[in-house]
Amino acid sequence: MREEALDIGYIKEIFRRRKYIFVGSIMVTLFLAILFIKITPPLYEAESKILIVLNIPTVVGPNLYMGREEQMVNNEIEMIRSKKFLKRVVEKIRKERKDMKILEAKNPVTALLKSIIVGKFGESDIITIKARANSPQDAAYLANVIAEEYVKYSTEFASSEVRLIREFLEKQIPVTEKKLKEAENALKNFKKKYGIVHLSEETKLLAKNLTELDNLYNENLVEYLTLKEKMDYLHRELSRYRKELAENFGEVLNPFFKSLREELVKLETELTMYKLQGLPEDHPKVVKLKQRIEETKQLMKGKIKEVVLPEDVRGDPLDYTLKLTEEIVDGEISLVEKEAKKEAIEKVKKQYEERMKKLPDLEVELAKLEREYTLTENMYRMLSEKYEEVKIQEAGKIGNVRIVDTAYPPTKPIRPKKKLTLVLALFGGFVIGMAGVSFVELIDTTIKIERDIEYLTDIPVVGSIPLIKGKRVKDEAISISERLITHFKPKSFVAETFRSLRTNVQYMFAGKKERVILVTSSIPREGKSTVVANLGIALAQAGKKTLIVDTDLRKPVICNIFEHEGCDKGITDVIINDASLKERIMKTKIENLYVLPAGEIPANPSELLESERMERIMEEVKKKFDFVLLDSPPILLVTDPLILARYANLMLIVVRSHYTRRETLEGSLSKLLSFEIAKGIILNGIPMERSGGYYSYYYYGRYGPYYTREEEK
Repeated sequence: MREEALDIGYIKEIFRRRKYIFVGSIMVTLFLAILFIKITPPLYEAESKILIVLNIPTVVGPNLYMGREEQMVNNEIEMIRSKKFLKRVVEKIRKERKDMKILEAKNPVTALLKSIIVGKFGESDIITIKARANSPQDAAYLANVIAEEYVKYSTEFASSEVRLIREFLEKQIPVTEKKLKEAENALKNFKKKYGIVHLSEETKLLAKNLTELDNLYNENLVEYLTLKEKMDYLHRELSRYRKELAENFGEVLNPFFKSLREELVKLETELTMYKLQGLPEDHPKVVKLKQRIEETKQLMKGKIKEVVLPEDVRGDPLDYTLKLTEEIVDGEISLVEKEAKKEAIEKVKKQYEERMKKLPDLEVELAKLEREYTLTENMYRMLSEKYEEVKIQEAGKIGNVRIVDTAYPPTKPIRPKKKLTLVLALFGGFVIGMAGVSFVELIDTTIKIERDIEYLTDIPVVGSIPLIKGKRVKDEAISISERLITHFKPKSFVAETFRSLRTNVQYMFAGKKERVILVTSSIPREGKSTVVANLGIALAQAGKKTLIVDTDLRKPVICNIFEHEGCDKGITDVIINDASLKERIMKTKIENLYVLPAGEIPANPSELLESERMERIMEEVKKKFDFVLLDSPPILLVTDPLILARYANLMLIVVRSHYTRRETLEGSLSKLLSFEIAKGIILNGIPMERSGGYYSYYYYGRYGPYYTREEEK
């Protein structure tokens, strides 16, 4: 036995031997790959790109992501993938392309989500939208409609805050216009009824002050209501992110905060009185008072932050919720300021109204009507101006999304990828083929070449005989006779292998006078009788007087191989009936070759082979012949070979390639361990279907073509 080593020739032979498995695996995988390519509908992918413009109002918050661009882009990606937005896209598709296959899905929104890939383009602020469909036109349409719809979505959101204010003003202007007409009619009717047109100087002064107070009040009211709409919007936006923050705004009304609010009302009242007195904005008293108002507002702002903001976000200036909350805090302080200003104006108005009550009733009523008319007129004018201003702002609002690249119908599908599929199929077939070959080799324990024998035993392989092809016939003797290659085709390659066997056998008998060779096998049908016959012919052709003794007394075939008559008389007659050995030995048509048939099949073969008469026969033939070949039964079936081994100098065990299993040979060899006799193994029936293979490498070499030409002759 020898250790295994990498043998490229052996590996090549394995794949040559299992080529149908290997090639078949590759062909099957390629067939399946081609079938997959044929039946798989083509899938096309189109790509559009949009740019996220930073530092302007966005879908996820107005101007709150400065310094956090990556998070902003990621949020925009999630917004595009959101079912709310995709539902909007599906509705647009229903209006424009009713034939789209995606609309046939049970849930078109989910189907659309599965057919798109939204991602960031490198390290830029560009988002790629990849859409997949079974036609190039549909793929391009989906990519473009999503990009276009998101641009609209972004624009609508950017103007949503201003739109809410505009809608509020649109409701207030008609109401105020109606009040203005009513006030104008009431004033006209009063003047016409009582004939009073002018007011006294005192009444005019009081009416003027009250009108100014009303204008201040209405101006403050418009700003308050507008700011209130904005704050409602910001609170709704905040609740989407940190609901608890929105709820915490209700907790700011603590005693300290109330005292600050009262202080703010007091200061606003004092500022209102300064304005009525006609003090300019840069007057030291007015400047100082405004400074105190601003300080009070900052204290209120700080107190709100303490109550509203959690500690974990107070120190993070980039946190989105912090920025949103700060804007709400500023708005809340402005609301408190407007409320304080409202209370201050109402307080001063009440003083002036008390003074008005002391004037004559008709003058008071006229002053009241004129003041209401002027007040309503000013209110209507302010609302109209504010409305026009808001319309201009809304028209100027744009979203933060720009289309930078539109999608075009692709020219090639992304799936199935024909080249890649075929390459993978080829590789897969190669791997499966190798695995299949390895598996078959693993479960196939038959001996195939010399190397397999060398791994099992140290007994040398003295001959390797190619497979001799012949016609299949029922008579085994006739079948073997057709395989007498050394006689009928002496110049053939197979005949040369037997001559090589002859040389090896002669070398093993160098210096020995007695040359008895026992030829056996492990099991039937391994070709031992064919080997015995051809080896005998080869020895005879070399001028060696050779005798083949058919000691297979259970199934003899040697006599019939050489087409002799009288095969019913042989060694059994010599042993049992004490017949003449000389008369039972038959000369064949081949010079120097003789045969001793088995004769009649006895009932007790083993006893006959073990008899003293058999010993005398063997002693006699050793003296008369150069070589004696004993054809014996298989080792694993009967004990005959073990009995005959004591008469022989050399035991040759025939092993049939691709037929005898390793464990079978091991079983045979284990029975021969106790026999101190020279042994050799003959590997028989090696397939020689192709020249240039592993066997040809050893046996044909450069002379293979020569033997082929000789056979053709």
